Amino acid sequence: TLQDFGVLKASYEARTGISELNKDLSIKYGMSVECSGFLFVGDCSHSEIENASNQIFRSKRGMFSLFNWASDFVMLKTTPTAMANYLGKLFVFDENNIYKINPETLQIEDTFEGIGCSGKDSVVVTEYGMYFANRFGAYYHDGMKPTKISQNIQKGGTTSMLTLSNASDSGTELISDLSWEATAGNPLLSSPNVSFDPVNNTVLFFVGYTDKTETSTVGSTDYTSSIISNESKYIWAYSIKSNRWDLWELSKDLEAGVPFVSQTGDVCISIGNNIMSINRGSDKLMYKWMSKKLTMISSTNKKVFNKIKVV
Repeated sequence: TLQDFGVLKASYEARTGISELNKDLSIKYGMSVECSGFLFVGDCSHSEIENASNQIFRSKRGMFSLFNWASDFVMLKTTPTAMANYLGKLFVFDENNIYKINPETLQIEDTFEGIGCSGKDSVVVTEYGMYFANRFGAYYHDGMKPTKISQNIQKGGTTSMLTLSNASDSGTELISDLSWEATAGNPLLSSPNVSFDPVNNTVLFFVGYTDKTETSTVGSTDYTSSIISNESKYIWAYSIKSNRWDLWELSKDLEAGVPFVSQTGDVCISIGNNIMSINRGSDKLMYKWMSKKLTMISSTNKKVFNKIKVV
């Protein structure tokens, strides 16, 4: 028995900003990012919505588990693949577009078409800008527009280089094509992941590579398998200060996880059953350097190098 004395207090909607008719205030989501005190979530599903995969929902300010899903959302054309908080704006990526969203008004302020992001682990925000990657290249975003930075490593070709240890025997070692198209651009391999090393001011693009292609035969038709069991991991390291690309070998035929940054600022990654810190070991590894084609401004004339001095 409840006795009603007629005393009215603030309603549930006035206190929470959410209608009391709304049911199930939680959202199931595949990615999230904090921006301006809100939690934005994407790749969502909800018991009261038939298909919420193309919607970006915003939580209540400071209450990341409460969502007024009936009104606080942004509708996109496709399912988002990545999200980032950059310069006070919410940047949402899909496979082919970049959306710049105002976190307060939930308005799409700008849409850049033609360039997207591979996944939620393929974008990183630094003090020097936002960097992201997809199958077609690596990009830098200054808050206004993206710029492709992987043009110098976009394409490559198999070549041979004289091995110093076998120079007397005229031995050669085959250098595989480890360009962006052969690593991150290979649709059979894992999509590129991006992290940032604050010690060296280097953006790390983790890519896969395989020198073998598995084929299977069905009847008289050969087709390429969609599973690569011998995928190796490399890092295309982009130095922000010197605008230079370096290629680092990470693992051979071992399963590698998603990179993350530890509390001490180290970039870590799981390889097999171990967790490794990038660039923190004391051992020195083999280093190889290969120049571009040296044409001396005249590519059609034959030339003879009498002496080479390496400093």
